[in-house]
Amino acid sequence: IFWEDGYKLPDEVELEIEALMDNVEEITKDPIAGDEVGRFTYAEDEYYLYRDHVISTVSGDFSGMKIILDAANGSAYRVAKEVFLALGAEIVIINDAPNGKNINVKCGSTHPEILSKVVMGYEADLGLAYDGDADRLIAVDKFGNIIDGDKIIAVLALGMKNRGELKNNQVVTTVMSNMGFESYLSDKGVNLIRANVGDRYVLEKMKELSVNIGGEQSGHIILSDFGTTGDGVLTSVKLVEAIRDSGKSLDELVSEIVDWPQLLINVRVDNSKKNLWNKNEVIVKYIEDKELEMAGLGRVLVRTSGTEPIVRVMVEGKEMATVERVANEIAAVVEKELV
Repeated sequence: IFWEDGYKLPDEVELEIEALMDNVEEITKDPIAGDEVGRFTYAEDEYYLYRDHVISTVSGDFSGMKIILDAANGSAYRVAKEVFLALGAEIVIINDAPNGKNINVKCGSTHPEILSKVVMGYEADLGLAYDGDADRLIAVDKFGNIIDGDKIIAVLALGMKNRGELKNNQVVTTVMSNMGFESYLSDKGVNLIRANVGDRYVLEKMKELSVNIGGEQSGHIILSDFGTTGDGVLTSVKLVEAIRDSGKSLDELVSEIVDWPQLLINVRVDNSKKNLWNKNEVIVKYIEDKELEMAGLGRVLVRTSGTEPIVRVMVEGKEMATVERVANEIAAVVEKELV
């Protein structure tokens, strides 16, 4: 749900709406039938405004490029094809026949395996996969390798930096972004800022620090010079523009980004204690010591599961042996203190 300014509703407003929905029988004596609420219109004019806006964000065209599009049987099924055809690309589009039931089913950005095969089969330059509501983008290079949101952000950010468009030489991602990605950006003169997981928190940090690109590994990427929220179709045309301008292929552009080893251990704990891990002095002190030990060479991320009595211990670092040792040591302390 969006405000009239194009931004998502604040948390407190969403919570208020949810509370009203949960207690609708108590607060509404004479409810109005659903078909009497609001208006329904075919937004053809708005569709063309949006399509033309996306096209206008690109300088030049994509002639000579062969691209496979996977529309996830969702909302990009029409506009993505029209945008790339208007920009002169040779395209093949798959999963572009939504029937109300097949959205995201074994297709799109959450299942890019089929797209990988199609890209290689057609010997295309790259593939682009949206999710059902088309706010995310995952890419596939010509060899069928899946390129996640972090790597897409890297390609976009460096293209923006080369054009002098990257504000403050910063990007915003989340705590889940790999340190190898962060190290790569740092070597290129770009500073990575981390926000909590969730596109609204990425956007808040972008607005706070005047940063014009941010996003998540999932491919939910915000380009605030052109829009107020994640937009997979917009992201895809800007990605192809960046690839075209670089004179390199997508696989070449991401070849230097090497993910650091990562290990996640789920520690089953007493459910009444799972949210107390960050108030437990023994656990907090032990994690601080391990972070000092790994300074510059790794990091520790501890989170609780929202649905299970589990504390998740994630350790990431340059050397897998160190990652395994530190993760197991922290997990043992968490288990001892919270079981």
